[in-house]
Amino acid sequence: HAVDLENLVSERTQALSSMNAILEVAVEGIGKFDRNFNLIEANLSFADVLRCEIDDILGKSLFDIVMPEDQEEISKVLDQLPNEPKLSIETQ
Repeated sequence: HAVDLENLVSERTQALSSMNAILEVAVEGIGKFDRNFNLIEANLSFADVLRCEIDDILGKSLFDIVMPEDQEEISKVLDQLPNEPKLSIETQ
C-alpha cells in the first residue's frame, strides 16, 4: 500500500506541476478562488486585466475584485452553484 500511496502522490505532484505551468503561460486571465470566494491563485494575465499586481489582489474577495456593476450578476450565478463550486468568469 505504501508504494500505491507514493505513486499517487507522485502523480498528483506531476499534475499540479503541469497545471501551474499552464497557469503561468496562459494568455487568458485565470483566477482560483476558495470556498469563500477569496482569490487564492492567479496568473499574470488575470492581474493584467485588472490592471494590478497579483500580490495586491491575492486573498481578496471576488466582490472586491469585480466591477460594482457586475456584482449583482455574479451573485445570481453564485447562488445557483452546487456545494462544490467551479466557477468561470470571463473578463472583457
